[in-house]
Amino acid sequence: MKIIAIIPVKPPGEGKSRLENILGLAERAALSRAMFLRVLKATLDAGVEAIVVSRDTDIRQQAEAEGAWALAEPAGGSLNTALDMARRFLSERGADALLVLPADLPVIDAADVRALALAAWSAPTVVIAPDRLEQGTNALLLAPLDSIAFEFGPGSFERHCDAARVAGITPTVLRRPGLALDLDTPADLETLQQMNKD
Repeated sequence: MKIIAIIPVKPPGEGKSRLENILGLAERAALSRAMFLRVLKATLDAGVEAIVVSRDTDIRQQAEAEGAWALAEPAGGSLNTALDMARRFLSERGADALLVLPADLPVIDAADVRALALAAWSAPTVVIAPDRLEQGTNALLLAPLDSIAFEFGPGSFERHCDAARVAGITPTVLRRPGLALDLDTPADLETLQQMNKD
């Protein structure tokens, strides 16, 4: 099964606004860029091809320098619209499955990406890795590519599970520490700092 990952990336200067009370703009931008590079490296180290979707030219150039494809995200679109654009791109390249990985997973590693790939041993399948609160979706693997619609946003974990069931697919829920932590809030940052101490 040929799996290609989609990594959507906001321009570093625009991300992590909920951290603005504790981190300055330059710090938030550096954090966003470091997390993106970690997600991309984990994906490529796992032997999974990747496409990076972003409005940021530097991010796209960096992705291509690392060996990934890059797509320019249209201005004013939503995350789900950008993912649909990437899905069409992958369909034209013969992918059997797609894997959406947000660019803000600070402790992801190649083993996490391989675990996602292994969970999709046959199609049709929908594999979902929830966040640590089991509200959002921190990874979504679809085989075939159009198994369900993208439902990213608040409460997306349950919506993706429901969409899979409506499509006649029992969702596979994959819970791993490296996939459960995304970094959006001060509480997430505290959790990361505590993990780094342990």
